[in-house]
Amino acid sequence: MSVLETFLASAKKHGDRPYLMDETGVLGYQRVASSALRFAALLGGATARPHVGIMLPNVKEFGVVFYAVLAAGKTPVPLNYLLEQPELDFIYEDADLDTVITVEFFRPKVEGRVANVFFLENLAAMAKSGALDHAPGPDPAPQTQLALILYTSGSIGRPKGVMLSNANLLHNARSASEAFGLDGSERFVGVLPLFHTFAITGLLLVPMLSGISVYFFKKFVPAAVLAAIREQGLTHMLAVASMYRFLARAARRDPPPTLRVCVAGGEPLTEQTRHDFDEVFRFPLLEGYGLTEHAPIVSLSTQVAHRAGTAGPLIPGVQCRIVDDDGRDLPRGAEGEIWVRSPSVMLGYFKKPDDTRDAVTPDGWLRTGDLGRYSADGFLAITGRKKELIISSGENIAPAEIEQALVKHPAVLEAAVIGVPDESRGEVPKAFVSLQEGRRATESELRAYLEPLIAAYKLPRVFEILPDLPHGPTGKILKRKLKEMEAAKPVRA
Repeated sequence: MSVLETFLASAKKHGDRPYLMDETGVLGYQRVASSALRFAALLGGATARPHVGIMLPNVKEFGVVFYAVLAAGKTPVPLNYLLEQPELDFIYEDADLDTVITVEFFRPKVEGRVANVFFLENLAAMAKSGALDHAPGPDPAPQTQLALILYTSGSIGRPKGVMLSNANLLHNARSASEAFGLDGSERFVGVLPLFHTFAITGLLLVPMLSGISVYFFKKFVPAAVLAAIREQGLTHMLAVASMYRFLARAARRDPPPTLRVCVAGGEPLTEQTRHDFDEVFRFPLLEGYGLTEHAPIVSLSTQVAHRAGTAGPLIPGVQCRIVDDDGRDLPRGAEGEIWVRSPSVMLGYFKKPDDTRDAVTPDGWLRTGDLGRYSADGFLAITGRKKELIISSGENIAPAEIEQALVKHPAVLEAAVIGVPDESRGEVPKAFVSLQEGRRATESELRAYLEPLIAAYKLPRVFEILPDLPHGPTGKILKRKLKEMEAAKPVRA
């Protein structure tokens, strides 16, 4: 079955049970299905191209639009509205888009750039007036193998369109549901942006399989999220680690009693964040690991299988290898590049066959580019990015090791390390740091703090303290932006 067929079967089974919610109201499963089919009738004749862009904030109507695009026989391409205009224009062209569904607020980002723009406000007004009531939903168009194109965050290089099939998405959603033993009584917190793979799988597809309700937030405001958790009885939350840091601060005096399972992904989970969360909420903050090219979940800690400092066991159906630079298997517990194989591995990168061959071996192993260790008892720990390795005088330096040491300093809020050119060593580490509110630290203090913690050749030559580090929409630090900042600085004579 396709994603659409699976959803329509779930809608028939769950009827009026709430599926998608936000501050404006509730859409039940069957209402989402009927609305999606009606909107599909409008989309079907709008474009002959196979892909349709979706640029929407986290609102309950996103799910209606997502399934409507599938029902029209098209492939949805969620668009990151936080990107700069040249980056969006690149995706419009790369994805061959001439049709985008959006809201009036984003009109400047799309108008004059694609031929067809559908505004959600107009569709909602038509539905409210009854104009669509007598337009029967068509039979869903035949489903292609391709179900979704998601553009990578570009934290390392230029974004690439990751092509995910119906089978990729459904395998990942079903395996994650099985790992957690979901039964439909859960109510999810929807703070992850819906143009991100973690949100598509975790907040649309996983809930859909079991008849779960999801409450969406346009913005992550900790106090508002906590209030809604209490009012709506929300129980499960998926978010990036930095969100939990702020949530724990806001909930210190009065944590909501219904929240019982929280999973962090998308960026490293620091010991301090884990400690702060556990202290406030009195249950463990779980960790997962995934990547867009795997639809996305690879491993997932659960309430019955978790270990601090790891991203948990592999989800069902996933195989893992830890390999050296030549692709040879390393023993359990050794650090190397993580390779995974499963039905969740992407079809490939859109219009980039060479990049696809570089990423996926002929026998189906996805080279993740991430470094990690896989323990003898099956727990996966993520230690860094292979492509971020700094090679200094022939020595490999993992930025993650320096970053993890730096964030333990009581004054440091966040840290990111990149390689910068050096005449004598080829490349040396440079650390960018933001500080906790009201705290101070100097470059000499940070260097002295690190000296007993890491080898001398790994010590950053330079520390730069910034008010804030650049972040992507999911909270991940964008090292690409730091490298651009560094490259733009005048060369010293």
